[in-house]
Amino acid sequence: MKYIDRRTKIILSVLFPILFIAWNVGFDLGVFGTVLYRNLMNAWMFAVATFFALLYFKVTGRTTVRFATLVIIFIPMLWPVIDALDQHLDNAYFNALVGIYYFVMACCLGFTLYIFLKLIKYDIFQPLNKRNLAFIVFVVALTTFVSYEVGLHHYLFFACGHFRISGEFIPPNCYRHPNPHFHTFYRKSWG
Repeated sequence: MKYIDRRTKIILSVLFPILFIAWNVGFDLGVFGTVLYRNLMNAWMFAVATFFALLYFKVTGRTTVRFATLVIIFIPMLWPVIDALDQHLDNAYFNALVGIYYFVMACCLGFTLYIFLKLIKYDIFQPLNKRNLAFIVFVVALTTFVSYEVGLHHYLFFACGHFRISGEFIPPNCYRHPNPHFHTFYRKSWG
């Protein structure tokens, strides 16, 4: 491992946590047509923690924080309000705005992660050039697309027992294994 250069180590250390999140979000969107609440709560809490850390640093004068940065990080924090309005308003225009909001929120969360990593280690992205950053964005977008497609066509890969065992909701179009004891066997083989 000592022969791996610093730039590659940084790309991998940034890429792997992002890919884990991107896979979960894309898969949930594909299977259930929505991002599950647990993922939204994690994203919301991450944005809140980063926002208040930046606010603390700004107030104490430890670093300069641009107002635009605070606004961008604040956008994902609006999710509970948007979600509550979405549940009470049944309007096609508002539903379209909610869809746009989720896209903007995803972009803002990417920026929030960028700021968070810079808070931890200020020069973390210094050795990376624009090509490296474009590579990271491409891999994340590709992973999200593939996980969405796997989720959308989950019945080709997973049986209902897989969802039941993991404690997830069971999608209505999941594959019902011909062996009625499949999920029992599956549970015994892991446990």
